[in-house]
Amino acid sequence: MALTLRNEIEETLWQLAEEPFAPSLLTQKIKEKLSDLWACRVGYDMRRIFDDILLLEIGTHDEVY
Repeated sequence: MALTLRNEIEETLWQLAEEPFAPSLLTQKIKEKLSDLWACRVGYDMRRIFDDILLLEIGTHDEVY
């Protein structure tokens, strides 16, 4: 995985943790065959598909324990 893509994915995780419906994420409920899932933006032309998640903490081992 390219470093830039990895950085974009990590940034998206941070944004989801802080504000899941931030305008920059374009978070939306998916319709039709994937109707139980959600999608959000990762970079310009990539989307992340996920189900209901509860993200409590992100950090190093020492930070989160």
